Amino acid sequence: MSRSRSVDSGYTTLVGFFQSKNELPSSLKPKTLFSAVTHYLTTIPLDHLTPFTHAIAASPNLWKTPGTRTERLDGFQASFRTAFNVKHNAEGLAAADYFFPQGSIQQAMQHWVKVIFAGITAQRRDPEVRLILLNGLLLALHDNDRLSLDTTRERIEGEAVICCAELMEIVQPQVDDWTGELVAAARSGPEDVTRTTTLTRVGTTIGILSTEKLILLDLEAIATLGLNIISETLDDGHFLKDFPSELPKNSEGKLLLETARVSEVLAKPAFTSFGSTSKLVACCITGLSYQRSTQVAAWNLMTRVCNMMEAVSGRIEGDWSGSDISLVTDEQDFALPSIQTATSIWQILKTFLFSTVLISQAILTTLTFESVPHDSQCTPHTLVSSVLNTFLHLAFVTSKFGGGLTSAGGGFLEQKRAFFTALDIIASNPSETALLIKRLHNHLSSASLPALHPVRQAHASFFLACAEQLMPALEEDVIEHVVLPIAIPLLNEPSRRETYESAHSVVLSVFSSHAKRKDSEAGAQNQTNEPLQSSRTKAGVAQRLAPFYADCLLQNSDEGRLSPEQLTLAYSSLVNGARVVDMALTQLCVEKLLDALKRSKNDAPAPTAVDKKQKHRLQYVLISSISAVGAPLLRPLLLNVKRMVLEEADAEARIEMKAAVFHQVLDKMADAEKGVAMRWWLELQRDEAALEIQPNREISDGRGETGSSDIDIG
Repeated sequence: MSRSRSVDSGYTTLVGFFQSKNELPSSLKPKTLFSAVTHYLTTIPLDHLTPFTHAIAASPNLWKTPGTRTERLDGFQASFRTAFNVKHNAEGLAAADYFFPQGSIQQAMQHWVKVIFAGITAQRRDPEVRLILLNGLLLALHDNDRLSLDTTRERIEGEAVICCAELMEIVQPQVDDWTGELVAAARSGPEDVTRTTTLTRVGTTIGILSTEKLILLDLEAIATLGLNIISETLDDGHFLKDFPSELPKNSEGKLLLETARVSEVLAKPAFTSFGSTSKLVACCITGLSYQRSTQVAAWNLMTRVCNMMEAVSGRIEGDWSGSDISLVTDEQDFALPSIQTATSIWQILKTFLFSTVLISQAILTTLTFESVPHDSQCTPHTLVSSVLNTFLHLAFVTSKFGGGLTSAGGGFLEQKRAFFTALDIIASNPSETALLIKRLHNHLSSASLPALHPVRQAHASFFLACAEQLMPALEEDVIEHVVLPIAIPLLNEPSRRETYESAHSVVLSVFSSHAKRKDSEAGAQNQTNEPLQSSRTKAGVAQRLAPFYADCLLQNSDEGRLSPEQLTLAYSSLVNGARVVDMALTQLCVEKLLDALKRSKNDAPAPTAVDKKQKHRLQYVLISSISAVGAPLLRPLLLNVKRMVLEEADAEARIEMKAAVFHQVLDKMADAEKGVAMRWWLELQRDEAALEIQPNREISDGRGETGSSDIDIG
């Protein structure tokens, strides 16, 4: 379909520039150069394409200047990629105009790519240039994966693998007797090829190679190089070590930060490539784990990766917590020039956190879906524990993303996914679960930092997040003697909001995990007809905890502590959890709530606005308990709710309470109890209408009987 035609003078001039030993004229701007290459790749006759691409690949001046080399490499890769897409669209339009069969498009593109490939590989001089041009074609083939150019793609991938191997020999040579000639040939390439740029190029290729070609590369060596670059860029985790424990201040009392070391890290090309380097390491882990023959290498690599991330993050945390910079919560405490330095430090810390999460995701995915090789010296739980230790060291960074790692918030999506995946793997082994919680507890208890230190608080939040998620797998003694001693003191510390809310979540998880466990045991008992003993032992902590926690929640019902939504959710969860343990505990929790409501009524004959808010919060807590108490206590509770609604003098407040009650009855109650509640709801409507006529009429309990004026659940 491509018609042969002569080339214009612009093409001749451009090829002359490429073949000249002199640098390109300054009037030829990069954007113009790249656009011209794309244009001629798609328009010149096919018999000119091979010499044209060869002129580009073998140019003596295009790639010799370090200052322009990187920009040109990136630009030419984009030009070849764009040219493929433009050519494909043009062939499609031509086929439509002349009614050519669709197969002719594929044939034309195959021939076009073939002649370009011949030009790129005519002389194997510079592996980086060849790889860049081949990457442009591979990326375009990836964009148009519906094109069946498998044979052509296989040839391009094969040549790309050779280029990657040559580049790796340049930056990380392993010379012996039989590879000496290969290394010598590779070293004949340009001297400005650095480890970082090489990894970036190789990483692009690895991301689009087929599995069959991917395993031909020494992925373990490539990933190790990437790890070394990450570690060395951060001075093996000690880029903050020059900060003194007590920061100097200027005449205005503002803190001063040393900028040289931080600026040095930011200026390193490797730092700007952290994302691509981390992605490369992750791809290497995934690629090695696919093949049975390389699975041992994959596990060895994952062990080294985990050790590196844990060690570097531990050093960063140590240097950070040892300096006053860790105590600063307001950037205005810094002197003006140091504010930018502080911002740069957080940029470095967050970038490293992103890198660890990206690599950890590949490790955790492998652990989830691949079995452990017989020859491996490491276990999945060892690797997962190392990943969690890394997250623990970086918990003070995570706290900048909305708090600790909880299901409700904190962290960013990818980190939360990695965190919960790691906990799922750990939870599959109860002994490893207990060991992890005990180790985190010991780390927290033995820390030399003050209790209110931000890093110590971040550790506490991380411990609580782990404990909450792992609660179903923990034994009673671990819950009572390891988890609760950390959580309980934080239940009344609303000034430390993150740990305050996390502690309440942990206590509630004790009840919810017991309820889930009892349900599963009941199902197993129905199948085996044999009584199970574990539920009775597990109920011990929940049974002892319920009365204390009911009082605790009522104490935290004041303004500035738990929000109304948090309070109602927590108390209804407590009531529901207590019901599973013992119905008497449910009655006790409701009685405590009713007593608190009675006190709020009697203690404030002339209630203030604060008193009214407090009373309303408790009223809504009582309403939220309707769906949680269960059938035996439902009728008495509904009678008290009815009395509370009908005694409300404020018409607007009464309407709001009725709406909340209706929501509980309609949306939250089980079907077995909904009939009772709906009949009670109709009774409430009738009593409300009757009270407008007879204000002193006694309130019916829904069965035709009248209740006493005393608040009573029995």
